[in-house]
Amino acid sequence: MTPTPSPADAIKQLKAMFAREMKRPVDLTEFRGGEWWQLLDSEAEVFQLELADMPALVAAWDMFEAIADITHNDLHNSPLCIEARTALPYIEQGRTDALQWEMFARLFGIRGRTARAWFYKFQFSMARGGLDSWNDDDMPMPRAPVMSPVYRPQLSDWPRG
Repeated sequence: MTPTPSPADAIKQLKAMFAREMKRPVDLTEFRGGEWWQLLDSEAEVFQLELADMPALVAAWDMFEAIADITHNDLHNSPLCIEARTALPYIEQGRTDALQWEMFARLFGIRGRTARAWFYKFQFSMARGGLDSWNDDDMPMPRAPVMSPVYRPQLSDWPRG
């Protein structure tokens, strides 16, 4: 049986786990695409993310969602994960939150702006894939009345003479 780490040890172990993941060679082209863990060219432009950012973001996000009790991966509900929940009380169970994610990502050296960009990129990829919805999705959006084009007289409209 694996001993349960202390809260301080849990943070150290998470950082060590992240560091091991960052030492693993990756083919960045695998991170190009439309899956949640990949980056589309349009997302790179809108969110100002780079393919080189993706391995760190995905590794940290995977840990964050396990601690938040959303993703059931190898870390989820392990003694380390359970103690990490004690060490990181700002991470609410069962939900993701941009500020909570940003605070967690900074533990691993991920800049706040990059973490926030990833958060919204991820949220929009879930909505785009039909995996995320809101209880008011069927509510019609208010629209301003559209004016008909304004008639502008042309030189040829004027009488000659």
